[in-house]
Amino acid sequence: VAGSTTTTTTTTTRAVARTRGSPAWFCRGQEPGSSRSRPHRASGRPVEEVSTGGHPQEARATLARRAGQALVATAACAAAFFGAGNPAELNSALAVSGGRNGNNSTPISNSDFSGQNLTESDFTKTIMKQCNFDGANLRGVSLFAAFAEGSTFRKADLSFADLEQGNFEDSDFTDAVLEGAQVSAARFERAVIENSDWTDVVLRKDVQQFLCRKPSAKGTNPVTGADTRESLMC
Repeated sequence: VAGSTTTTTTTTTRAVARTRGSPAWFCRGQEPGSSRSRPHRASGRPVEEVSTGGHPQEARATLARRAGQALVATAACAAAFFGAGNPAELNSALAVSGGRNGNNSTPISNSDFSGQNLTESDFTKTIMKQCNFDGANLRGVSLFAAFAEGSTFRKADLSFADLEQGNFEDSDFTDAVLEGAQVSAARFERAVIENSDWTDVVLRKDVQQFLCRKPSAKGTNPVTGADTRESLMC
């Protein structure tokens, strides 16, 4: 997490790559801190210096066209940098720490979300105690700083979700898939993690060690075939 002095660990090299900041410098072909502009492909001059012929309408159209091209190019570069299969998969393939909309002030404790597709939901800082998320699709969803004590996530897909700083005490993650999720600073006291898949998770070393000491840190995930202890690198 940016600005944090806490030492983190990841379960694979690919996960480490995700923590190295914005891919913007990668897409521009320059390193962070460099002020050099990328040369225009045809003229060799910086893009911002390329003339539009002095016609205001043509200039506006050119700028709009370039802005659209830049947006598509940036998405494609970001997908390549982070290892996503294609730009359309970028949102679902990356765990973004900190949530989307900042805060959800509506408590939803004791709600039943079992079997639902919740990929468009945002549970950032939500009070969601004893909720049922069994079999739910939470892929890429933010549960940043959520208070989910006693909730169940059995057979849920939490791939690339953000669980950072969340309270998951007494929760049940049996058979859940958490591949690529952000888990740093989350609390899992008395949580059950049997048959869960933690491949490529991003978590602090002390959290990883705590999870490995759990009696329920065992078994094989029925969906991915991943061994729970091996996915945690216990």
